[in-house]
Amino acid sequence: MDSRNTVMHKNTSDLHNENNHGKLNDLRSKVMESFPFKLHWIFGYDTNVPVLNTSSATVKGIFFVAGSIGVCYNWIENSQFMFSGHINDISSVAITNDKTYIATADCGMENSLIIWNARNRNIAFFVSGHFPNEGVVWMCFSEDGNILLTLSKRIPQELSLWNWKLLETTPYCTYMFKEDNQFQLPGFVKSFLYL
Repeated sequence: MDSRNTVMHKNTSDLHNENNHGKLNDLRSKVMESFPFKLHWIFGYDTNVPVLNTSSATVKGIFFVAGSIGVCYNWIENSQFMFSGHINDISSVAITNDKTYIATADCGMENSLIIWNARNRNIAFFVSGHFPNEGVVWMCFSEDGNILLTLSKRIPQELSLWNWKLLETTPYCTYMFKEDNQFQLPGFVKSFLYL
């Protein structure tokens, strides 16, 4: 086996810790306090990050990115809610099929991966610094929403599976591509991978 292609598996027997939800929301409060001003409305969006449809039977809206802020816009109520917790500009987003969870990730120093509960607007999962100095360029949820698939920006790229609902802060499976066999175009990966 080529040493540049590696698959790592993690023991998934970690127990779900209910206290982590409180810690995640404390983290969000600290991040919000660190901003020098309070945002009320955002005009414009980052055209390099896809806009997500957050519409359901009761809510009609979209999710878009403006710098390091994610924005849920409800066009029936003409309201916005800002998801702030990233230090760097958000580079990738994903949403579960049931529109309950939104994942945001950024690239750069102190990068982070955050999964938000779109209904109660709290942080459901948070990982910082797992992708050294690079971050995530693409991600998607499994059909049932339990697994998140991420593709790192750094070369060689890593494709990682996260069992995020168990609050595991390391992926349970990672595949590292050979340096000469990169999938740098997220659209290519998206069209060939189905969870």
